[in-house]
Amino acid sequence: MSAAGEVSVGRGIDAERGVEAAEGRVGASADQDRPQSERVFRVVIWSDWGDCHVIQEMHALLDRYVAWLRDKTTLRQVGDWVEVSTPYLDRHNDYLLIYAKRVNGHYILTDDGFVLGDLEQSGCKLESPKRQSLLKMTLNGFGIQLNQGRLEVRASADDFAHKKHNLVQAMLAVNDMFYLAEPMLTCVNGEACRMARRDVPEVL
Repeated sequence: MSAAGEVSVGRGIDAERGVEAAEGRVGASADQDRPQSERVFRVVIWSDWGDCHVIQEMHALLDRYVAWLRDKTTLRQVGDWVEVSTPYLDRHNDYLLIYAKRVNGHYILTDDGFVLGDLEQSGCKLESPKRQSLLKMTLNGFGIQLNQGRLEVRASADDFAHKKHNLVQAMLAVNDMFYLAEPMLTCVNGEACRMARRDVPEVL
């Protein structure tokens, strides 16, 4: 930090006192007769100590999150595939399911066509050129391919975690295209949105 560098030259003892103040061993009144630069230096020391404490706390919380994520992820054998139930929810409040299969040293991860099939059953057809373009752009953003209605990605052992995470993100993003369905949405691309009526033409 630049502030620390500007006032730290030649004040090793003051630095120790600054740490003591941060830890509550020196009262605030001890600063009253000291130069302003030294008081600023002590505030910087306290801030750094507090930040380190928060970072350590966040590391512990992230470890708990990883443990929770593993605990909430379940596996089930389905023929040649392994069904991976994730703790991420779709708009129905159902857990997202991924299917994984090892083929020639790599892994195929797929949603088995659930997301697009569910959209179609919910009245959100993606047949128009604009919607097809939006779908393609969404999938390309996560590096996901479309294979006969299935969202798919190939992964190696090294990038499995990254590819699996990208597939989940793509499934959630495509799932949100439901809001393009009648009667959910009638206008996009910068125009005002309102609830659809039967006499309002579809714009996508």
